[in-house]
Order: sequence, then structure tokens, then C-alpha cells
Amino acid sequence: MLTPQQEADLSRRIEAGLVADAVAAGMFAAAAGATPEELARLSAQGRAAFAELVERNLALVGFVVAPIARATGLDRDELAQEGRVGLVEAAWRFDPTRGSFASCAIPWIRMRAWDEAVTAHGSLGMPPRRARQWRRALAIRDALASGMARAPRLDEVAAQTGESEAVVRSLLAFRPACRLTPEHEEAVTAAEPREVAALDVSGMLARLSPIQRRILVLRHGLGGEEMLSTARIADVLRCSPSTVRRYEQAALTLLRGPGEGALAA
Repeated sequence: MLTPQQEADLSRRIEAGLVADAVAAGMFAAAAGATPEELARLSAQGRAAFAELVERNLALVGFVVAPIARATGLDRDELAQEGRVGLVEAAWRFDPTRGSFASCAIPWIRMRAWDEAVTAHGSLGMPPRRARQWRRALAIRDALASGMARAPRLDEVAAQTGESEAVVRSLLAFRPACRLTPEHEEAVTAAEPREVAALDVSGMLARLSPIQRRILVLRHGLGGEEMLSTARIADVLRCSPSTVRRYEQAALTLLRGPGEGALAA
């Protein structure tokens, strides 16, 4: 990682390069005596400083993305790609007089990674803000179902989200166009003697949050994976066993809802 002085020096070189580019483009007059060669040199130094600022802080992406990947069950590399976009955005906006680069970059990295996470790598077909509302409504519904040991009413979910019942009804009615992973497809194939259709299983799993799906896969050995205990899953996901049990119970409650009982059994 860079020291504060190194960050400030890189920032000044980046700014000088931007000014040189603006002068070369004719946006304003150059200082007396500035030659095209000097402007080109400053521009090159600015680009090199920008690349160094980004490259020397790539570890921040892994630091921010790792817990998001564990919490959501999504691919870490996919989230890291978006996190690097946030890192570059932060590098353009960095002002060393307002704090360290990490304090500027981490919120941008986290925002980009969560935007990717809440849209399930873009597969949900909705804007990030709407996807966040959808995820929050599902999480609140699941938490209420776990605590009440029954499916919560629409007004109960709406009261917790702060949204109207019409908005919550629309959010909960949304079904993402989701394909089964190869592991889930293998699990469906193994279940064919019970006449469980792949489309039905896909629809059921699509109703769950990523962490709920991940817990069910690990807990029940779907897709040929080893069946793990609640305690072992807690170690893998870095949470408490009680949290694993709550997520599993909420997922099973949803899958055992009206019209799903025969499949979830």
C-alpha cells in the first residue's frame, strides 16, 4: 500500500497530466514557455501515475469483495471485476486533502460490487435500485417467516419495508429468469425417479436468495456435493450455526408454501 505522501504525489502527477491534456486539446492556453514535448511528457507521467495508483490498491478490491461473495454465494471473480470499476472511478475522484485513497475507494468498490450482487450479475433484468428493493423485501419476508413460523401477510412485510402494499406485492411477485447451475441440474437428474421436473425445481430455487440456495445445496448435498452439518456450513460461510438454521428454515418455509408442498417435501 502507498503512504499518504506517495498518494499525494501520484495525485499531483495525475492532475498535471490532465491539465497537459487539456492544453494540448486547446481547451485553455499553456503556461509561458511550455512546449508540446513537455506537455506530452506531463501527460505520459499522469497516465503512469494513474495506473500506479490503481494497481497499488488492487488489494482493496479483494478486501471489499470477499465478504460480499461469502454473504451472497456469488462468484468472487465476477464481483471483483465490478469492484475494479469502482476502484478506477475512485482514482478519478481522489482528493488527497480529504483523506486517504482507501477511504475514498472502499465506498465506490462496495457500491459497484453490491450493484452487481443485487442484480445477480445482471440476470435479474432490473435496475440496481429496484433489485435492492426486491432483495430487501425478500429478506424481510424470510426473516418474518423464520420468526413467526408461518408465511407473513403482505401488510406485515410492507410495514417492515416502509413501502406500500402495492409496491411490496409487485416486488414479491417478481420471478427472475434463472437457469439451474450444472450442480443443480445433476441434482434434478438424480431426482427423476420421483418425477420432479427440472423446470419446477428451477422455479423453486429461483425464489430463494443466493445465500439460501447455497445453504440448501451444502446442507442437503445437492449436485453431488458432500452433505455438511450446520456447524460446518457456518464455518464455510463465516457466520453462526443459528444463522444457518434460520436461513435454512426460512428457505424451506418458502418452498413448502401453497402449491409447492409436493416438490419441497
